[in-house]
Amino acid sequence: MANEKIQIEIAQTLTEFEELTDAGSAQVFNPTALLISGVTTPDIRPDGVVTGYNIISPGAADTIAFTAFTAHVGGVLRSVTAGTVGITRPDTNVAKVCSITVNSSGAVVEVEGTPAADTTFVDDRGVAGSAPYIPVGSIEIGQVRVTASAEAVVTAAEILQGGTYTQRSMFPAPTINPVGLGIHFTELGTETAYVRFNEALDLRHTGDLPKGVWMQYSIPSFDDLPRGTSFTPAETSHSVSSVDTFDGPIGEQSSSLGAASFEVVATDGITDAFIAQKNKKVTVKFYPNRAASAHIVTQGTLGISRSYSPGQRPRVPCTVTADVASAEFR
Repeated sequence: MANEKIQIEIAQTLTEFEELTDAGSAQVFNPTALLISGVTTPDIRPDGVVTGYNIISPGAADTIAFTAFTAHVGGVLRSVTAGTVGITRPDTNVAKVCSITVNSSGAVVEVEGTPAADTTFVDDRGVAGSAPYIPVGSIEIGQVRVTASAEAVVTAAEILQGGTYTQRSMFPAPTINPVGLGIHFTELGTETAYVRFNEALDLRHTGDLPKGVWMQYSIPSFDDLPRGTSFTPAETSHSVSSVDTFDGPIGEQSSSLGAASFEVVATDGITDAFIAQKNKKVTVKFYPNRAASAHIVTQGTLGISRSYSPGQRPRVPCTVTADVASAEFR
């Protein structure tokens, strides 16, 4: 028996919506699983508004109205019907910020800020005259800023929403890497499967925490691939081409990602278990030493090319067209 072995994904186990763990930057978040299947697309639901713009508007005295909207809160899509919510003014004529939030039950509620000593608003969160911290498990949809203690209709100018005042589910935008970067990772949390936002999430929640990030995904199960041979990982190649200019030739660099490949000496090329995975997205592991933990992971679409010769087992060259380069793990 050869020392190497190939494993191929044969099944998946669904993980219901779980809250991902902040790797420490509020930008990279990790699931419990180290590796995510690509057979089904993970469903990521960062907390925040999904549909609805300019949600809040002036209502009756010391009241704001809100339109119907939807929001992800705790991995659940909440459909909020139109309604009203009251705001609490300061006892004297000083600056006070009231945040309008959606709690974990999908109810729209006020979270009061601490009144200032004068009429000056402060941008820092959680101090006198500023917006309050938002409870963990809630989202902020807007703010009401007042400087008068007397009962009155809230004006449009006193309402702040949109932009940074409204937490939106898919902003900043998340990207999922289902495999991770393996031993070549340079950013904390990116060694194994991770979600990375295009910028860090703000820390407006109690305890200087970011909003919740939830995801439903599947974990792959593997089986040894019998009679596999000739494994090549999906790797990035680099090339240089020359372009003539009036000042002489210059070099232009380009990179391309090649497909992973391996070959299987099949039983009949029909009933072999891996044949059922053709044209599907699969995860493949290659172990240079079957007795050791070091391995290479490749995820992509499986392509096969069968050939038959008289009296011989069919040989099945396989390719894995990957979205990202294969990753090495110790």
